[in-house]
This record gives sequence, structure tokens and C-alpha cells, in this order.
Amino acid sequence: CALAAQPPAPVPPRVGNGRVQGRCPGHLRCVAPHGARAQTVREAVGSDGARLLVHSVDIAADADLLWSALSTAEGWQSWAVPVAFVDFRIGGEFETSYSRAALKGDPANIRNRILAIVPGRMLVIQAVQAPPGFPHREILPDLWSVIEIEPLAAGRTRVTLTGGGYRTSPAHDGLFAFFRAGNAQALGNLRDSLEHGPINWAAIAAP
Repeated sequence: CALAAQPPAPVPPRVGNGRVQGRCPGHLRCVAPHGARAQTVREAVGSDGARLLVHSVDIAADADLLWSALSTAEGWQSWAVPVAFVDFRIGGEFETSYSRAALKGDPANIRNRILAIVPGRMLVIQAVQAPPGFPHREILPDLWSVIEIEPLAAGRTRVTLTGGGYRTSPAHDGLFAFFRAGNAQALGNLRDSLEHGPINWAAIAAP
């Protein structure tokens, strides 16, 4: 599972004053504030032999603000999706949708179950429902994601997203590539919402 559940979308408008943003290959946003460490992506192998996909980015925001963006419905709506329902507890779920007309319980919603929480520092989640047409839905139970928050100096915070469970098969290869791009954009959205203002979903055409 991972933060993205659909292909990378066009750069969304922002509510506040944002910077002019460029694009890098794959149509992912790759602008960063002056002096910031660029987003990094690396691959590794876990102890079970499955592949790991690790994204990391530094954000010019306090760790408490970042935790709120990851743990509340209002936070998710500021950077990830226009509709979010959050039951923030172990065994609870993030239920989200890219459709502004979505209601809680809709079968087309994205649902991520919360497996573990270290308050202010770490979340472990696993996708349990993806929208119709999502590729290789049958292997989602194999996958999991760990989101780690590391406070840095001068009010900055590092976010590291590790996705695991990617074995050797065409389906796993497909989702590995999908989330390599999608998670990069998701973390870019998170960074930009905290540094430049939340996404203005009303300015984006409804799906």
C-alpha cells in the first residue's frame, strides 16, 4: 500500500501564494524551496527478500504540523484528496476519495488500515480497498507502508515513506513502478501544502 492510489495528476492549484513549479520526467513536481534537500528515492531488499521502495523529503515545517497533516481528515484534505474520513487508532482506517461527491462507505473509496502508530513519529498502514480499475488489486494484501517523521534543525522535518512487500511477479513489478511515481508526487504535494498552502480542490475539475 502507499499514499497514492491513482496515476500522477497535473500540478494542483494552491490556495495560498505558491511558487512557479517545474516538472521533471513523469510529470512529477520537482521544485524545492531554496536550500532544501531534494526528494530522494531508493530501492532496497527486506529481510524477507521482497523489494522495498523508499522515498524521503525534507519539509520546512514543524513536526507537529506534519503529524496533523497525516493523522486528521482536515490534514489529508489539505494535500492528498478532497474527501477524507479518518478513524485514527490502531485498526482504524483512512478512507479517502478523489471525488468531491464521495460519501463514507462508497465502494469506490480508497481505504488504508492503520496497523501501528508511534504518536508524532510513525504510522504503518496497509491498503484494504482501491477504486474500480486500479491495477493489480489482488496483490494489495502483500503490500504495506511505513511513514516516519524525523524532526530536524531550524523547524524542518524529514518524512520517509517506505513501501514493502514487492515480490518478483509482473503484478508486483507493475505496482512497484506505479508507486515509485505516485508516492513521489504524494510527498511533493505534502511538502508544498505545508510550505505554500493547501491544494485548492475547487479549482480542479471533478473526476
